[in-house]
Amino acid sequence: MIGNTHAFVTNTKTGESTRYENYGFDHVLKFNGSYYGVKSGGIYLLEGETDDGVQFEASFRTAKNDFNTSLYKRVPYLFVDSDYESKVTPFVDDIEQVEYSSGFDGKRTKIGRGIRGRYWSFLFRSVGGGELRIRGIELMPEVMTRRIS
Repeated sequence: MIGNTHAFVTNTKTGESTRYENYGFDHVLKFNGSYYGVKSGGIYLLEGETDDGVQFEASFRTAKNDFNTSLYKRVPYLFVDSDYESKVTPFVDDIEQVEYSSGFDGKRTKIGRGIRGRYWSFLFRSVGGGELRIRGIELMPEVMTRRIS
């Protein structure tokens, strides 16, 4: 694979995009239900649980959300509906915060109470190269009375 290369894929229904890092293919195609990567050295079937023996790290980051108000808010906890534990990192006003271990099966994940800001997003990562399959995320923001100056 070629280092420091990226590919971006956009979901045309939602407008959200996905970034693939260290992406060494010129094209990807689907044939008979399987995906293939194409580059100058040939065509490669994209399957399996490792990349040349290295476990995949799965992650995604939610879009920034101000919960329809310019007021400060806190998100003291969130609920993650998943079969697997994951790592959750809040980003508040684009500043990365401390990473937390999420619960699974709809259990509550506690976030530090001192964190506040207008825009919130969350990075979810798999644990130890394991699976990352999240069915839903429920956030309960606490809106504060002070506006961002």
